[in-house]
Amino acid sequence: MPENKKTTKKAFSKEEDLQRVLTNMRRRSEEEDTYQRASKLGYPYIDLGIYPIDQENLKIIPQKEAQAGELAVIGKKEKELKVACFNPQLEKTKKNH
Repeated sequence: MPENKKTTKKAFSKEEDLQRVLTNMRRRSEEEDTYQRASKLGYPYIDLGIYPIDQENLKIIPQKEAQAGELAVIGKKEKELKVACFNPQLEKTKKNH
């Protein structure tokens, strides 16, 4: 029996809604894990998804070094830099301190 367009559209919409919910759940879980890891290491946590980042600051550390150290400059105030990093214990991250 052929499906009508309304039924197909509804099913597709429900599938999209489910995907959206699952994506949001994964993101929240990842953020919670990151928060826990930062707390355990004694670092503050910043959700970079909502933190405003000046694109010019990302150019302060060359891209290859930033990628190797899993870090990014997210803020700059006079001579002080605010750096976000995924793993502060990574040897290449420590070299950029």
